[in-house]
Amino acid sequence: MVEELNRIPELFLDIVNRTLDRAASLTGPLRKTHKLQCETGRLLPWYKADELVTIPDLYIHLTGNPLWTSQPGENLTEQYRKTFDPTLLQELYESQWKHHRRNNTRLAASMYVFLNRLQRLMRSDEIPLRFRNASGRVIAPTDRMDWGGAYMRASELETYIATGTPSKVSDMRPIPTASGSIQPWKFMFIHPKRLGLRDLIGSAEKNSPLAERTSGMDFALGAIFKF
Repeated sequence: MVEELNRIPELFLDIVNRTLDRAASLTGPLRKTHKLQCETGRLLPWYKADELVTIPDLYIHLTGNPLWTSQPGENLTEQYRKTFDPTLLQELYESQWKHHRRNNTRLAASMYVFLNRLQRLMRSDEIPLRFRNASGRVIAPTDRMDWGGAYMRASELETYIATGTPSKVSDMRPIPTASGSIQPWKFMFIHPKRLGLRDLIGSAEKNSPLAERTSGMDFALGAIFKF
C-alpha cells in the first residue's frame, strides 16, 4: 500500500493503524535482523567472520527455538504466551544465560538431541562443520563433548548455511517495482517460513503468528532468528 496513492476510508483508519502497529511490534526483531543482513550481505552479521559462536547461540540461530535450557523461566514464557511481546524474548535469552553460567540449569533435552545429531553428521563427514574449543582448536568429532566449552566459527557456519542448506538463506535482494525497488525488510508484513516457538507459545495458540513448529531458520521475507 502506497500512502500517496491508496486512501484509507475514515471508517477503517483506526483499525488499519492498530493492525499495522501490532504487526510492526511482532516483527520488530525479525525486521531488525533482516535489515542488518541485507546491509552487510552476511547471514550472521552480529559476529566477526573469525569469531567463535557459542553453542546456545548456534542452536538458536539454526532452529529458531529460544528455549535451550531445562528451566527457561516459566514467568517469562507465560507472559510471552499472553502478549507475544518481542522484548520478552531478550529477557528470556538473558535469564537462561544467567542460570546457565551459575550451573543452575542443564541444557534442554531438545538441544542435546540436535547437537548429538550434528556431531554424528560430522563423524560420518556428511557436513564440513567442526566444533572448536575456546582457543579455536578443532575438536575431533569422535571426542567426548563438553558442550559448555564448544564453539563454532561464524564464517564456517555461514558458508555451510549458504552452500549446504540454500533454502535456509534469507531473501536479501530488493524487490523491483514500477517506481523503483523495495527492500525486503520494509514490507508491510514479514514472517518466518519456519521457526521453533511452539514449545514457547504452546500448541493451543493456533492464531499466533509464531505458531508453526519446525526446525528451520529461513524466512519468506525474514532473517535468521536473533533476539
